[in-house]
Amino acid sequence: MNTGLTTKFTKAWTALAVIWAVGSLALLLSSLFSSFNPGFLPEVYWLAVSILTPVTFLMFGWDKWKAKRDSQRIPEKTLYLLSLLGGWPGAVMGQKTFRHKTVKRSFRTVLTVIVLLHVGIGLLLVLQPLFATEVNT
Repeated sequence: MNTGLTTKFTKAWTALAVIWAVGSLALLLSSLFSSFNPGFLPEVYWLAVSILTPVTFLMFGWDKWKAKRDSQRIPEKTLYLLSLLGGWPGAVMGQKTFRHKTVKRSFRTVLTVIVLLHVGIGLLLVLQPLFATEVNT
């Protein structure tokens, strides 16, 4: 059952993943090649997202390919771990692109929790310098 609301939610979720992946790469590059210096931890986070997003996307595609051929699959724990370590935008885009892991409710729930965790981390890393500036002035 695919309602209009579900379709709008899925499109918004995918858009968030694409924006996050591009934004992560932009923040990483700006911290490496300009005077913008968010610190070591944010750079590591943006680097992880920038590297693991395409890796996770490809893993979803590979797992879908294997599923169609009744071949040995990639364990869900591996897909969860890649998503948790920063590849969640690739997981969301992979779900949408390959129509993979979209029916299993438990997988969608865990991935949603991972995405919300990363949104919180990202907001904290982006907003942290603003709060530090206000405290120092």
